[in-house]
Amino acid sequence: MGATSVVSNNERGPIMKKHLLLSIVLALLCLSCEKILLPDELENTPKQNFDVFWETLDHKYSYFELKEVNWQSVYDSLKPKVSNQMRSEELFDLMAEALFLLKDGHTNLISGFDISRNWNWYLDFPANFEWNTIERNYLGKNHKRTGPFYHQRIDSVGYVYYESFGSAFSEGQLELVLDRYQNDQGLILDLRNNGGGSLSLAFLLASKFNRSESIAYYERAKQGPAPNDFSQWVPLALPSSSYQYSKPVVVLVNRACYSATNSFAAMLKNLPNITLMGDTTGGGGGLPVHSELPNGWTFRYSATQSQSRTGVDLESGIGPDIHLSLDSLQLAQGKDSFIEAALVQIKN
Repeated sequence: MGATSVVSNNERGPIMKKHLLLSIVLALLCLSCEKILLPDELENTPKQNFDVFWETLDHKYSYFELKEVNWQSVYDSLKPKVSNQMRSEELFDLMAEALFLLKDGHTNLISGFDISRNWNWYLDFPANFEWNTIERNYLGKNHKRTGPFYHQRIDSVGYVYYESFGSAFSEGQLELVLDRYQNDQGLILDLRNNGGGSLSLAFLLASKFNRSESIAYYERAKQGPAPNDFSQWVPLALPSSSYQYSKPVVVLVNRACYSATNSFAAMLKNLPNITLMGDTTGGGGGLPVHSELPNGWTFRYSATQSQSRTGVDLESGIGPDIHLSLDSLQLAQGKDSFIEAALVQIKN
């Protein structure tokens, strides 16, 4: 990727705007391509719908190489099964079969009667999470709730559970929570089962643990029909904040940490006071965009690629610094082995 300079604090706004601009450009590209692919005279037939579906992904999907999927072979295998006499449900199932091969949680076919999905990226792995134990034995009856944050002091260590970056919080709420544990030995930030949401919230949360401007990760967009038609890699800035939580922080993750949560893990990986503990995150490194078929169905797919500072594709997930599996024996005793290990890590 070559040498890249890190932006200053004064450039934080322009960099975030660049990220927003990239998203807008991708959306406009999709709209313009749809106008090319979907002229007024295009027939609404199963064969035509399948061709538009396949060609759109062939030109715009960003992860064929990483997923080791030969998209032409998928067409050659499935197109002979498409007939203009087939029922809508049959066509949907055929397209869903094609998407399932991509193993991409950001890739779905959406109709009025079903939504296709491939969630094997976390369903094929241990859950490593049991909310009932956390609520009853760690948060307890007197825990605090500040916006979407559940938090409690556990043996002189702050514990914060945040279940979704889709749940908004203000900067004031965030600093109020962190400030409550500034005099404790450290902080456990539990993000297990956080399936993502707003990237801007992920950047805001990460900034409170980042002491100086740095690179969060790199991103590039699929911008042409050829397999290697990508934009240049663009570094996204990880800003710092005037308010810092400088005590040791353990971030708990599992396979169900996806999309914005996966990006958040990449941002914090290797920061000096951060330890990632748990399982490899679920991935979701591509920005999802939508296209529409002649019959009105929509489909969503990854149109960008993201890489960590060390060259790891975010779609593959972020590995923890310390790998953990939920201990069933401790769980039977009402203990969460992730939280127990995090307490030991901070105190040591």
